[in-house]
Amino acid sequence: MNNTARYLRTTIVYGFMCAFVFYILMAGMGHPYIWPPQLYLSVSLFVAVYCIMMARWTHTGIIKIVFPLLLLFASVLLTSSLFAYLVLSLGVFSWVRSGICYKNTTISALLAEGFLIGGTCLAIFILSPHNPMSWALGIWMFFLVQTLYFVFFMEGSEVPASDVKRGAFESARYEAEKLMSEL
Repeated sequence: MNNTARYLRTTIVYGFMCAFVFYILMAGMGHPYIWPPQLYLSVSLFVAVYCIMMARWTHTGIIKIVFPLLLLFASVLLTSSLFAYLVLSLGVFSWVRSGICYKNTTISALLAEGFLIGGTCLAIFILSPHNPMSWALGIWMFFLVQTLYFVFFMEGSEVPASDVKRGAFESARYEAEKLMSEL
């Protein structure tokens, strides 16, 4: 299986699961409005789990992303502004992705992250979330925009196919394709 397709699928499904869990938790509390600490902690947990997933995809040690994640969770307590929290959490997310997991050159990392973070901010501002349903859609939109990284910006950063363990059927298909190409 192509790693990029797996990353895309996993990101989309994970984003949907995060949005669904967020909506169920917030709507289940019976509050029509969201308190900032709940929102900050929820988003931090979603981003932290996704960062751990990226570290596993790239065979990066979890210890390398501990400091950025500690900074992310510290921002829950230290920020009182929603804008400041979102900028800080997006910055930590970009740091983990382009600086630690998928090591890119500075220019390409800045371009990729600027495009994706800008797209994420634009999507959130257009959506203008104010209740649990719109925040859940905003969370899913965040992960949908982040899938563009794997489509446009991940060229040489992919784990080589030889490092990926294949199942029995995948190995058989690979061998059959190899034989057919030799004919």
